[in-house]
Amino acid sequence: KDYAFVIPFVVNGATKVPVNILGSGINARLELVNGSQRRTNFGLVNVGSSTTRVVAVVNRSKRALPIQLLEEGEYGSGALKDRCVTFMPKDELIIQPRETVSLQMLFNPTKRISQFTEDLSIRYAGVTRKLLSLSGKAQGTEIALDSDSLPFGIVVLDSQKVKKLALENTGDLTITFQWDEKTFGKHFTITPLTGKILPGNEATFDVIFKPKFADDDIR
Repeated sequence: KDYAFVIPFVVNGATKVPVNILGSGINARLELVNGSQRRTNFGLVNVGSSTTRVVAVVNRSKRALPIQLLEEGEYGSGALKDRCVTFMPKDELIIQPRETVSLQMLFNPTKRISQFTEDLSIRYAGVTRKLLSLSGKAQGTEIALDSDSLPFGIVVLDSQKVKKLALENTGDLTITFQWDEKTFGKHFTITPLTGKILPGNEATFDVIFKPKFADDDIR
């Protein structure tokens, strides 16, 4: 919309000089080049690896627009950082009319992360708006022994005592295990020595204490 105003400018308290003020109001239009990227998915990523997504925005306004990517505001605070997602550029930049700029999102999980969907916002023309939503999941290995010590008590020489030890796979991936026999010493054996554990399952081991000679403190 065009605007026109006349403002009287008084000179020396007597002479009035009319000043014409002309202007035009325009809409700030910033759009994704590819509208389907409003929902951008990182997919399933292994812990310790990374994946990148690139989207482009175009300034369809008649004037340059200063823009800045944000993850706070009404769409949450720090949620993307908590999910190991970073974006570039972080600083404000100017997009000229009809100019296209690429924005980069990196998912670099350092821990297991359940399926998520979070918004990335953008500020321009003094207003913060949702630009797109990012989703993904990080899978990794996680195991846990049901005990970190097995006290056998007193065992008679040339006899043996067996205790159970469980190893649980609480991660997302199948794991392969192999005990290092060289670390057992002369008095202990563990079976099985090798194997695989599927996600959500556990392996049970027989830990056998069979003393070869008398000793008050065997570890």
